[in-house]
Formats: sequence, structure tokens, C-alpha cells
Amino acid sequence: MHTISDKKILMLKPEQIVLNRRSGRQVIDDYNLRLLADSIHTLGMIVPLAVYKSEEKEYILISGERRYKAAKLAGLRRIPCVLHKATPVLADIYTITENLSQAKLHYFEEAAAIKKLMRENSFSEEEMALSLGISKNMLKEKLNLLKLDLSLQDRMIMGGLCEKQAKEILRLPEEKRQEAVEKVITEELSLKQTERYVEKMLFSEEKPPKTEEKPIRKAVINDARLFENSLQRMIVTLKNSGFKVDDKRIETDKFVEFRIKILKSGEENKTATQLKIV
Repeated sequence: MHTISDKKILMLKPEQIVLNRRSGRQVIDDYNLRLLADSIHTLGMIVPLAVYKSEEKEYILISGERRYKAAKLAGLRRIPCVLHKATPVLADIYTITENLSQAKLHYFEEAAAIKKLMRENSFSEEEMALSLGISKNMLKEKLNLLKLDLSLQDRMIMGGLCEKQAKEILRLPEEKRQEAVEKVITEELSLKQTERYVEKMLFSEEKPPKTEEKPIRKAVINDARLFENSLQRMIVTLKNSGFKVDDKRIETDKFVEFRIKILKSGEENKTATQLKIV
């Protein structure tokens, strides 16, 4: 792979510098940009931009987009630039690497830029991680952030969630993420509080829902006539089977009483066994 070398300082006009369309930067805070412009207007450009010369003889910006825009805002007629000898792919890698080390891009922008660079150059995860000087696991974690919905990404950017908080949100089922993001933003949860909140949500997801215990239905005879019919059928069955049965029914205002006497075999003259049902 080529290396960035043969550096020299150029004083270029702002219109000579072409922004790298693949730099990945999407969000630049206007207030901070104005502060930087005021500083450049007062002190001048302390740190030069990094550029390379394309085959079309254009000076393509490698790094320093914020400084470039602030310099234009400050009205600089010439901007100091360090010219590097580099290929477009190497320039992209250098841009992302610098952003990773200095946190110049938002983490969603970093992930999108890395994914685009991998797709356009058919880089494997191993090759990309090696080029950026990060572990394959770290690369995977960054790319996984792109699984979050774009609307949710925008909300997290506006809410100021850090990358580690975003990774925690990603652990949740998709249908729970919006709720979690709003909770973190509205209550201004710290990283530790976010971790505890996510763990609690995951734990409640894993617990099986409580099943309502069905009450045991006890057989209750509400209809006395139904019971009486059943009893009469039993008496008929006993009589048909050869038993001598004497039955009596007594009804009062409060209850119905059934008296059944079953005479034991060969004991006609003895006291019969009596079954009393009230």
C-alpha cells in the first residue's frame, strides 16, 4: 500500500480546495464553527489543512473540513495546506483514521464512511480493521450501529447520546429502542444509568409472562331437582338389582330431606342400614 509522504506546504485559495465527497462529515455545529472562524480571524490558521493532488490536478481535502469552512467564514484569501502524495483510497483511510483518533466525526458518520469505503473497495473486515489500526471487534461494533433506524439515529444525535450509550440501546429489541432513547434523553441518564436501565429492560423481556391461574371450578349442584332425579334413578337401579329399598322424601321451608333404607340380604327382620341425605 502507498504511504503518505513527500509533504510540502502550499498556500491555496479557498476555491482551489475541493472537499472530499466521501469524508463522511454530515453535521457541523454552526455556533462552534463561528467560534473557530473568530479564532482564525484573530490568530490566523495555526494547523494547516491536509490535501492531495488528484489525477485531474485538483487539490482534494484529506482532513480539516471544519477548519476549511471556518477559514472561508473568516475571510482568509489563502489557506495553508500540507500537500501529501496519496491515492484516493489512502486519503479516505487517512481521513477516517484521523477522525477515529480525534473524534472529529459523529460515530454514525464514522460507521457510514467505513461501510462505504469497504463497499467501494471490496475490503474485508480484516483488511479494513488493519488499515484503520483498530480491532476487528471494534470495527464490527461500529458497523452494527448502522442497524439503528435513521430516524432513531437523528434523535440520538440531537439528544447528545454518546457512542457507548448507542451500543447499549442496540442491545434492546427493535420495538423497545425508541422508548429507551426517549428515556435516556428526557431524564439525561449517564452511561452507567443507561447500562442499568437497558439491563432492567432486557431482564423483563427474558422473564416469562405470568400466566393467570384459572380458578378451580368446584362441582356445585344448584338444582335440587337435578339431584333428586339422579337419586331416584339410583334407587330404581338398586331395586332392579334385587335390593329392598325403602325411601322417603321430606321437604320443609329450609331444606329437602331424603331418607333411604337398604335392607341387607337375609336380614329382613333386623334393623336396616339407613342412608340419610339432607
